[in-house]
Amino acid sequence: MRAELEHAPKWLRAFFNKAWRDFKQNKWSYDGATFVPERYKKTLFEVAAFLHDYLNSLGIVSYQADAFMFRVMKLLKYSFKHFVYRWILTRLTFLNILRHKYYLKDWKGKFPIEIIQQ
Repeated sequence: MRAELEHAPKWLRAFFNKAWRDFKQNKWSYDGATFVPERYKKTLFEVAAFLHDYLNSLGIVSYQADAFMFRVMKLLKYSFKHFVYRWILTRLTFLNILRHKYYLKDWKGKFPIEIIQQ
């Protein structure tokens, strides 16, 4: 994932580093992109899915979080195929919102832009 971020904007690298620190401290877990193929065949680690899962772990589940994932994918030049797969699945974000709202009870809703400025 570090190689993916080599030419990424500073704010994205900083946000990734925050998510990575929390991951290494076992504050949340990552299991790869959900229901879609990962960007690379040899590893389940990729930046866009990693950061999207990080937001999920914080209870930030929304179409804005999905839009953030697509922005990251665009910045890192993901393939059109990956955009299509993920766009289709994000049509079901409302189910994930319901899960976080009523089952996990950790839903925070909208994406706070300040999170990427810390």
